Amino acid sequence: MKKILPWLNDSCYISPLSPACKMCAQGSKMVVLITGLCPSNCFYCPLSIEKLGKDRIFADEWELNDENDTEKLIQEAKYINAKGAGITGGDPLIVWKRTQRYISLLKDTFGQSFHIHLYTSGVKNVDKIGDLFSAG
Repeated sequence: MKKILPWLNDSCYISPLSPACKMCAQGSKMVVLITGLCPSNCFYCPLSIEKLGKDRIFADEWELNDENDTEKLIQEAKYINAKGAGITGGDPLIVWKRTQRYISLLKDTFGQSFHIHLYTSGVKNVDKIGDLFSAG
């Protein structure tokens, strides 16, 4: 049986702790809300009423004007000296082409070691996960 270990702020984990969790705890991950749109209706969704169900984009809490406003995305990553990004939503697979573009942009700008993880409900466009993996 695996042992549950205590961690930061009264949380716990089962070893091994993922690289993404370690980076997030160090403050070296940028959160990219790629869209507030999602096909699921989860009772536990943490999105605010201002973002839930709306096609809005944020780099941390800095709203991008539209999906072509990639300058803010790169600027925020530089401002916080990000070593990676967590791509979330809503569901990033709803706008998988945008997600793919942002992953490629982040990898091209910061290098292949820039760590990216993605949260998805896996309800729609699951066949696109391979394309996103190939992007970085």
